[in-house]
Amino acid sequence: MRARLAGSEDPERIFNVTVDAAKRAGLVGRRRVLDSTALYDAVATIDTVTLVRSAIRGLLAVCDSELAQQLRGVLARDDDYRSAGKPVCDWDDRAARQALIDALARDALALLVALEGVNLEPEVGKAARLLAAVVGQDLDAGEDGGFGIARRVAKDRIISTVDADARHGHKTSARGFDGYKGHIAVDPDSELITATTVTAGNAGDAAAVNELLADDLQPARPQAEQADTDQAETQQAAGERVDTARPSPASFAIY
Repeated sequence: MRARLAGSEDPERIFNVTVDAAKRAGLVGRRRVLDSTALYDAVATIDTVTLVRSAIRGLLAVCDSELAQQLRGVLARDDDYRSAGKPVCDWDDRAARQALIDALARDALALLVALEGVNLEPEVGKAARLLAAVVGQDLDAGEDGGFGIARRVAKDRIISTVDADARHGHKTSARGFDGYKGHIAVDPDSELITATTVTAGNAGDAAAVNELLADDLQPARPQAEQADTDQAETQQAAGERVDTARPSPASFAIY
């Protein structure tokens, strides 16, 4: 039932009906307490080499056979990119590591160049954008023209090609997590939850405030203005009913 509800067009309808009923019953006041908690994602933390290779594999996997064959023709590494995992390398040899990173970067860029200007299916386009983002965030070109791991950490760094929306987060300065943040707004008197939302793990709590308090921040109209509006709407509705029943000018012309 929960899976069907989550996949429906209005997954929050039960929650919204419950909150509305609580408000009409007078159980919800104007005060709110906001809080957040870490939502751990089931993604493995992987290194840059594996991340780039995984993005290449993901792109090739979603292409049809004809496009995949064309793309494999531009690859230079001795790798079919069909199996998962970290590529074989003498990881203790710095030169070997550098050569592997450079080769992966060149294969990735060759794929992106080959797709430039091509009308792509949505899934292929999404995989291509993910590959471009991964390469751009983790790799830099050196003075010698070779590619290496960037000496920086991208602000919104993608940490997984399986779940590209997951991010590194921190519960404290010393405790981190991978995934998302769940945010709630609570009425402190009734202890009822009035709103919820989810953000990436690296988002600050302030990023969710407007969404959590969207209903509460709407300014209330003065009673006189509300009465005038209600009266105008009533008159308009009555006028529409009268106009509908009134003969048209064309009918008068006929008579």
